[in-house]
This record gives sequence, C-alpha cells and structure tokens, in this order.
Amino acid sequence: MKRKDYERRLERLQLELNDLAHWLRHTGRRVAVLFEGRATAGRSSRCAAGAN
Repeated sequence: MKRKDYERRLERLQLELNDLAHWLRHTGRRVAVLFEGRATAGRSSRCAAGAN
C-alpha cells in the first residue's frame, strides 16, 4: 500500500474511532477492543495469557 493511501485510510479510521469515543462518553456505554496478530503485544512484551 502506498504511503499516501495508508495515511488517507488511517485518517478515516482515526475519525471513526474519535466518533466512537465521543458516543461512548455521551451514552455511558462500554466497549471491549481485541487486538489480533503477531505484533499486538508490543516489540518486547508478551500478552499476559501467553506468559503463563
């Protein structure tokens, strides 16, 4: 993906996430976010479930 396309897509997603955060604050609702993939735990850390 070209950088310009990536940045355009990222901006749209950030706006959508901001709208969701605003809606959550306004309604008092909650949401759970799950991250999936190899790099989700960070560079040098491990997920708690995988540490045991």
